[in-house]
Amino acid sequence: EIHFGIAIAATRTYFWVLTGLLLALGMRWATAAPFVLEAEAAPSRAGDASVASKGKKRRRGQSEPAALPVQSSAGATLPAVARTIAIDSLIFVTLVFIYSTNGLAKERAWSIFWGSMATRVVNGVEVPNLALIFLLLFTWVVATTLGLAVTALHSRAKAGAAWWVRGFLLHALVVWGLWLGVGLFHARRLIPGIAGNDLDSQLNQVANHFALYTWLVVLWLLASGTFFAWPWLRANALPAGRRTLVGLGVGLVAGLFILFVVANTNIGLVRADVIYKQGQQFDSQGNWLSSVELYRRALAARTTEDHYMLFLGRALLEQAKQSPDDGLTLLPADPKLDDVLALTPGEVNSMSRQDVLRAAEVVLREAQSVNPLNTDHTANLARLYRTWADLVPGDPEMQQTMLDKSIEQYNLAVQLSPNAAHLWNEKGNAHLARRERDQAETAYRQSLEIDPLYEQTYLLLADLLDGEERYADEIVLLEEGIATRLAHPRSGRSAAMLSYLSVAQARTGDLPGAIASNLAVLEIEPNNVGAMRNLALLYRDAQEYTESIAWTERSIENTPAEKVNELIQLRQVLVENYAQLGQEDQVMAQYELIQSLDPSNVNALTNLSNFYLNREDWNKAAETLQTLLALDPDNYRHPLAFAQVLLAVGQVDNARTLAEQALELAPPDQQSAVLDFLAGLTAGD
Repeated sequence: EIHFGIAIAATRTYFWVLTGLLLALGMRWATAAPFVLEAEAAPSRAGDASVASKGKKRRRGQSEPAALPVQSSAGATLPAVARTIAIDSLIFVTLVFIYSTNGLAKERAWSIFWGSMATRVVNGVEVPNLALIFLLLFTWVVATTLGLAVTALHSRAKAGAAWWVRGFLLHALVVWGLWLGVGLFHARRLIPGIAGNDLDSQLNQVANHFALYTWLVVLWLLASGTFFAWPWLRANALPAGRRTLVGLGVGLVAGLFILFVVANTNIGLVRADVIYKQGQQFDSQGNWLSSVELYRRALAARTTEDHYMLFLGRALLEQAKQSPDDGLTLLPADPKLDDVLALTPGEVNSMSRQDVLRAAEVVLREAQSVNPLNTDHTANLARLYRTWADLVPGDPEMQQTMLDKSIEQYNLAVQLSPNAAHLWNEKGNAHLARRERDQAETAYRQSLEIDPLYEQTYLLLADLLDGEERYADEIVLLEEGIATRLAHPRSGRSAAMLSYLSVAQARTGDLPGAIASNLAVLEIEPNNVGAMRNLALLYRDAQEYTESIAWTERSIENTPAEKVNELIQLRQVLVENYAQLGQEDQVMAQYELIQSLDPSNVNALTNLSNFYLNREDWNKAAETLQTLLALDPDNYRHPLAFAQVLLAVGQVDNARTLAEQALELAPPDQQSAVLDFLAGLTAGD
């Protein structure tokens, strides 16, 4: 982000500098005066007369640039270093600052410095990469050559080879020396825990990286300004008297004012932003308590920054979802922003859900008061009240109050941004929560008028119509929406809209249409398991069992192994299809697979036991029935079936015992079958 900002600033700077150069050249404001040597030979009077005579024939106001005369080097000296050395030093200090990183958490300054300059990290391992070193070398060669050339052009002395060699060496000593010194100093600051392991120390260390660079630039400005201005000041010095004291006083006040501005704008703003960005890292982890603390610190550093208020309010809202109903820390009855900023992480963690929500409300209302025309703040307040209503399901009165406040804020938000379709959708959701279905539909349709390509609106409105069983209206809505999006170059077919359409078509009995919609979903998302599952069910309902089997198998292949319940349901669909086709072996195979997925599945075990009984596979039948007796001990059918198995293998006494157990469990209307079985055993005896 820093590099991107520098690139933008540099591009704009180049643009305006070159624009100014073109303007100066076009208006003939640019002359060679800066390069004209002061001790030019005076032209002869004859030459003056000749030039004056010729000048009358030229266009008025036009002049020719004076030619540079050949000068003697006698009495003239060349500066030891290039005139641009101050600027070149700043360039190298900046480069070493922005490219120094310690992503591998090294603990030695030299290793951090050299790793930043001469390596890159690939999959957590450093590999050599000298691209940055070559960039630095190229920059130095160009900067030194240009600097020495400009210095030579501004001097009356002749620049010999020895001067050029000495200039390159001195330039390298100063520039590379600063690069190395600042680089090692900055690398040492990047060592983990160098300033301490507590949160305050770490935040100060990270946030002060930019402050260090800023003060280096301030020192550079003072040093380079003195370096460039000193010869002129010495040559033009005048007796000052008391004005010296006045000048020193004014300079001191101006200097302190400038330092104050730098500390509170450049440094203070960046410092707060660094702390804020540390908080965003915890956002991605769902660690809202840490996010609250860091956003609180960022806001404490810049109490008028409404952007930080927005994120602090959001973090408090998310923290409220995890907070207990009762807490130990209480907010004041009428809390202010300072009360929220004074909270510690421990206090936030021990607050009740209601108090955390109140803290979020304070922050978001402050953001709204700081920037009332920012729709985000009003919308966030509306979302806060909407979530607040969801978090108090046992308090209908509080729920209604919060929904009313949410609608009020959404009404204000859509006034501030009437063309924001997503706000109309959120407003519709709030009306739906308040059971105002007509107003919700009105809000959704207003959103469609604003943006007829917005997918979310179609889905929300389709869900509303589906809940009211207005399937025909839902189909019309979705078909028109799909056609509208398909006709627009920046949008296309929506898999979600097609999926909703298929459900509505299936509920109206249009199975071919529903099948076509799901096939279209798979054209957009070939691995959409939901569409595959829908096709399996639709083909089953359409009595196309072979197609249903194919899509069910494909669904199983694409369903993760950990989703056991979904896999069992798909296997059950295969059972139904194979049963319709009369393929009993496949039916039994599917039940065995279901039983392997869920060994305690009573339905699968019951059907397997029946298959084994019909095929007189007594061993498997007995094993299955033993499992059923343990899983479903109150079902009389299991001991009765087990008694039949025992009778078949000649264990009459054991069969009678299980049959008597079944008789005790059987309901009165089913006992006759058990009695008949017992009577058969007695007759056999």
